Amino acid sequence: MDRESKRLFEIIFQEAHVIDFDFSKWDKFVRLVVVGQLFPSDNEGRFPLFNIDFVEVSEIGWKSNHLGIQLDSPKHHCQWTIFEFSISQKSGFMKIELLGVSPSPEIFITCKKVNVSEANNHQVDIINPKWNSPYSPLARSSIEEIFHNRRN
Repeated sequence: MDRESKRLFEIIFQEAHVIDFDFSKWDKFVRLVVVGQLFPSDNEGRFPLFNIDFVEVSEIGWKSNHLGIQLDSPKHHCQWTIFEFSISQKSGFMKIELLGVSPSPEIFITCKKVNVSEANNHQVDIINPKWNSPYSPLARSSIEEIFHNRRN
């Protein structure tokens, strides 16, 4: 990880809200799209979005912490936040742990490299204008939802 990506990574994952987990290019990288809640907000009061690309992933693990959580409505979803991270090096790979508090999952990723870049809020708005609402799911719709929306 270059110096700038490392600095951004360390700030982002002190308090990040995950809005997308992208496996679409899994053979190259796995991406988290997160809201950097410790950065200054824009004129609209929104925090910046970041793409976190885990490159050449050799291992990925997930521990769910949402089971048994009761929300106020069946339409509500648990928000996924990350407040802690650890990074260690082993045999040319980075072992990364991303941790939140319940109900957020814990993620364990082993990869060769991490790239951090800023994402565009307005692109996400076009795909899902309500992505930043409380209790909303991840910003990207499922294949079934995309199909349904295109038919209607």
